[in-house]
Amino acid sequence: MLSEDKLREEVGFLTKNMNAKELQKAIKYLRSIVGQTMEEALSDPLYDDEDLTEEDEISIAQGEEDVAAGRLHSLDEIKRQLGDL
Repeated sequence: MLSEDKLREEVGFLTKNMNAKELQKAIKYLRSIVGQTMEEALSDPLYDDEDLTEEDEISIAQGEEDVAAGRLHSLDEIKRQLGDL
């Protein structure tokens, strides 16, 4: 049996070669196995019981300072800067 990482790699490879109709079928099948959509999973994540580290708290504070100072960019803006749009 393949490792979980290899299995994920295989699924990624297969989905890259699917057309839209095949992808819709695959998503429907996977949802039936998992029992929830991506939106449902993200709206109700598993509880994270790990405490924040000092490094985490510093990073959060820096992020909050950046937001307050207006030092932020939209994803579309970053993509344009990188030439991905």
